[in-house]
Amino acid sequence: MTTTVATRKALIDQAADLARRWQELPASERRGILVACLSRIEIKTETVVLVLRPLRLLEAIRGRLSPCRSDLPDQGPSTVLTIPARVKRTGMAKKLVIEGQTETAAKPNRSLLRLIAQARQFSDLVASSNGRPIRDLADEAGVSRSYFTRVFRLSFLAPGITKAIIQGRQPAEFSAIKLMRAGPFALRWSDQRREFGFD
Repeated sequence: MTTTVATRKALIDQAADLARRWQELPASERRGILVACLSRIEIKTETVVLVLRPLRLLEAIRGRLSPCRSDLPDQGPSTVLTIPARVKRTGMAKKLVIEGQTETAAKPNRSLLRLIAQARQFSDLVASSNGRPIRDLADEAGVSRSYFTRVFRLSFLAPGITKAIIQGRQPAEFSAIKLMRAGPFALRWSDQRREFGFD
């Protein structure tokens, strides 16, 4: 099939438009497009293999692919994409990290945000304690002494790390569990960033 420069440009513009609108599409429509356009997905040790149906992808880009017609027979050759990827543990879960992607969370992690907020609260308690023992402050906060001290030390994290957590830019493998289980923090902020993978 011969295409003109204008046709190719129009397709590129339509593809960019679909990419912009993708997250706003109903989940059922996104699922229908993916089912129609993907023949097979294989997750291997260090790669993800996608087998695409190019003609259906063109129809989806042009807005002519109806999700309810995803049962149409395959037409034309398939295209195979092999993407380097690996599985990384993040706390109790695992994430698939695509090579070339910035290894950051898509949005702020609630568990990490809660710890940062608690660290700030506990720091304020200590600052206004007038020398009261940690045991009393922990009782006032409604937590154990051990938990209070482990969370309180998070108020000494490098500002860059705290800011990244609040903005959801922490490394994919960085979790609340990893942070709480970490030993004593390095005194230098640059060493902390390196230790926790923020450099």
